[in-house]
Amino acid sequence: MKEIRNVLVIGLGAIGSIYATKFFDYDNACVKVLLDKSRLERYIEDGIIFNNQRYDFEYVLEYDRFYKPDLIIIATKGTDFKQSSRMIRSFVSEDTIIMSLLNGISTEEILMEKYGADKVLYSYYLGHASMRRGNRIKFDGEGNIFFGEKDNTELSENVAAVKRFFDRCGISYKIPQDMISSLWQKFIINIGANQTLAMLKEPYSAFKDLLHARNTAFALMSEAVEIAKALNIKDADNFVENAFETLCYMPPHLKPSMLQDIENGNLTEVDFFAGEVCRLGKKLGIQTPKNSLAYNIIKSLEQASINSYASVEVMQP
Repeated sequence: MKEIRNVLVIGLGAIGSIYATKFFDYDNACVKVLLDKSRLERYIEDGIIFNNQRYDFEYVLEYDRFYKPDLIIIATKGTDFKQSSRMIRSFVSEDTIIMSLLNGISTEEILMEKYGADKVLYSYYLGHASMRRGNRIKFDGEGNIFFGEKDNTELSENVAAVKRFFDRCGISYKIPQDMISSLWQKFIINIGANQTLAMLKEPYSAFKDLLHARNTAFALMSEAVEIAKALNIKDADNFVENAFETLCYMPPHLKPSMLQDIENGNLTEVDFFAGEVCRLGKKLGIQTPKNSLAYNIIKSLEQASINSYASVEVMQP
């Protein structure tokens, strides 16, 4: 029986910190965090403050080949995926399981090409957004990892091993029967929620208070649903309705990750959302003008924010 005893997490942001701290609380010896060298000194000095508790992890660098974890969880931003997928290479052994909690619908296929389909599980996070300021992160505990093979009618050895490990660590999860449909459902939510609220610069309360916010989200999601239908994704007709049901339960004061990125002068994941919709639309001959417009607006907001932060840094004495 395959068992997971240790885990490598790459990314200590809004999602990675949730699970790195849970593994640490279960057994601080079972988890290590992979960093690039430029961030190592800062994390050693400052740690991270998660829900007012400081965590000091054991950190490893890309070429620390001594560590061969049973499970690797990639939880960086989508903008860092290319780098992070390369950085894990030294840590992948014959029996390693790899999970990517990144947004979008393409990272698993890329990882399968690099490391083999037998090592990669489909996965994503769905729940309340954590809020980050510097090295301080607040999270209310509401969220699940969805994971599995494409078809989970019967659990594979890898899925069963991750399930047992998550049970021991007290991690909330769901294993959908049709993982591809489930992955697309999360994608549709991101298309509507992240992009709309980033453009409006509003928290989740906008979906309850502003009719035109809901209309905007509906228009963006509807284009993505047409692509899902063309790809024969199961349950596509229900994606938009399900998305709005999920958004109704989001705490009204919270902000999605894309809006937090714009406010903090960071690159956004719009290439994984509207960018992906437009690419697939072009490939399939489906028009996507609303997502094309959203892409350009968000790219403009992103660049303006980055330029603003750069100007402030230049003015620092």
